[in-house]
Amino acid sequence: MKKEIHVQNHKITYESHSKGKEKIIFIHGWSSFQFYWSNIIQYYKPFGECITIDLPAHYPAVAPENFKNFSIDDIINIETEAIKKIIGDEKCILIGHSTGGITAMGVAYNLKEQVSKLILVCSVVHGPVTNFLKFYKMAFENNLGGIVSEIQKFLLGVNGSKYISFLPVVHDKFKFFSDPEINSYLEIYNQIFKNISSEIMGEYLIMLDKCDFREKAKELKMPTQIHVGVHDIMVPAEHGFELAKIINHAELVKYESSGHVPTLEEKQKFLSNTLRFLKNE
Repeated sequence: MKKEIHVQNHKITYESHSKGKEKIIFIHGWSSFQFYWSNIIQYYKPFGECITIDLPAHYPAVAPENFKNFSIDDIINIETEAIKKIIGDEKCILIGHSTGGITAMGVAYNLKEQVSKLILVCSVVHGPVTNFLKFYKMAFENNLGGIVSEIQKFLLGVNGSKYISFLPVVHDKFKFFSDPEINSYLEIYNQIFKNISSEIMGEYLIMLDKCDFREKAKELKMPTQIHVGVHDIMVPAEHGFELAKIINHAELVKYESSGHVPTLEEKQKFLSNTLRFLKNE
């Protein structure tokens, strides 16, 4: 059952999936939601209390009506305050995907003494946004967001729409979309995805285009594991390689057969690496 936290006129929801002394907090990426983690979270339950949390303004989170022109620091500070309310004075492990990755780094920067480990999956590190995301961003900058929203609504209503949200992010599309487990996952994912606000997602891209966490990342001293999809077109693999040099004590894991979602495309390898990292004292 989801619980609510109110931070700076934002409603953030979170859900606890297990019990345990250690808190492991999962932060999803841009244009996604807590369900993203549903196919793997069960494997982390032996390690403690697994908690999924919204990125600000991502369904079912609710942002103020005037939520515009925000920065990555705004997002990080909202998420930090929400997580602080969950963990109190306890320590936690953060696992972040994509925009959830840069947010997790920001929370770890703000709560250096409380974040014991950090796992970053295809994490955004800095702008500008690239590939088709650049055109999406430009549409919203030029007040064409309404048209984009209508196109999105139409596409989500056509036959086979469950594949649309993952078409740009996976590498081996035939293998991915022919997997029965993935198809069951996508049936539910797509229904939730219809609730995502394209206007808010456009504002996020404008923000991400200008973000840069490289200087602050140098101050992250906790054990860190960085996961990179070699064929990622959403967040180029170079971001992860660069981050591994900045956080020079970090472990870098490459996925040769993945795009932006190694949690789904190379699930067993991802689980093997992250579970080993969590076990290692």
